[in-house]
Amino acid sequence: MSPITTLPEDTGTPHKGPGEPLRIVIADDEHDAVLSLSEIFRDSGHETRGVYRGDQVVDAILGFGADVALVDLMMPGMTGLDVAREMRRRCGAAAPLLVAVTAWNTSSDRILARASGFDEHVGKPYDPADLLALVEQRARERRSRGQGAAAPFTFGGAPDTLHSRLLRKLTEVLGDTEAVRHALKVPASDMSRWLAGAELMPAAVFVKATDLLLNSTPLPRGGPGPLSDTDRRDATDDDSS
Repeated sequence: MSPITTLPEDTGTPHKGPGEPLRIVIADDEHDAVLSLSEIFRDSGHETRGVYRGDQVVDAILGFGADVALVDLMMPGMTGLDVAREMRRRCGAAAPLLVAVTAWNTSSDRILARASGFDEHVGKPYDPADLLALVEQRARERRSRGQGAAAPFTFGGAPDTLHSRLLRKLTEVLGDTEAVRHALKVPASDMSRWLAGAELMPAAVFVKATDLLLNSTPLPRGGPGPLSDTDRRDATDDDSS
């Protein structure tokens, strides 16, 4: 594996800003995006490290001791979804704040990102000031509750459980709730409660449902862009840069 690429700014001292400084990894194969975000966060007093390949992100997060990772979902070497899953596998609830910053903005994209382990999903184009405010607020919340549970998941502006939304999306993908129930091998009564948001799925069923959705909606062809239901394949490992 090649060495982690870092920005020239990483070796300097960040400008002083309000609040406790954060250590932030910014991962995107678009160099300009990394440079511009790094400047914004450093101007607010934070430290940054830039990464341009997906297969370097996990090492960068762990080596830098990052508090936050802003991760594009389509990068050469490893997808952002796989980065999030690997961080959750290694660190569990102790993982840093993981924010997907991506052009993938469909409901399926948001559920896939959340199910893979991301705490937040920010669609491109975005207001940099809003992204800065979101990161600082969520980092403060995590620190204040000692890396406790994440805030309740919201979807389309309405509060709901991730589990019920995941099952509803699976229903769209597989055609009906019976197909989902048979794929998960669960009783109809349990399925009804989970769909209604009255009860969360057991961890093993949630993992199985997540894998089922991931396998049913593979990654898109041709680089970053919204996921479609008809034009998808796995990301290439070629570095276009």
